[in-house]
Amino acid sequence: MPTFRAPERVIIITVRISPAQVIALCALCFAASGCGGASSATTTLGLTPSITGISPTSTFPGGQITITGSQLNGTLTVVNFAGGFSGQATATAGTATSVTVNVPSNLAAGTYNVSVYDTDTSGDTSSPSNSLQISVL
Repeated sequence: MPTFRAPERVIIITVRISPAQVIALCALCFAASGCGGASSATTTLGLTPSITGISPTSTFPGGQITITGSQLNGTLTVVNFAGGFSGQATATAGTATSVTVNVPSNLAAGTYNVSVYDTDTSGDTSSPSNSLQISVL
């Protein structure tokens, strides 16, 4: 007598999890099985970046500044300029401790609180950093 087998159903569930949860899951996977040798991959998105310095502290619109700190994500670091007019720029060069960015050319003269957040290639973002001030001349 032939046997009947019901077709398999595939259910796809999509959930959003925070970068911290991704890191926790990767750590759990690595501890359990080594994750197939992927232990060399690193990410900073689960950690909030911190900025400790900006040089120079005054510049013109379009000028270049270097931001130093920790937990930065190189050229995937986004820099916010908050003040009378808010602007945003993406780092043009960088490492985990330093990023270089061009000040938006449309910023008016004034004092701006500069903070950063990190992104990854899928568009996920970290929490914003602390802020430091610069003067746009």
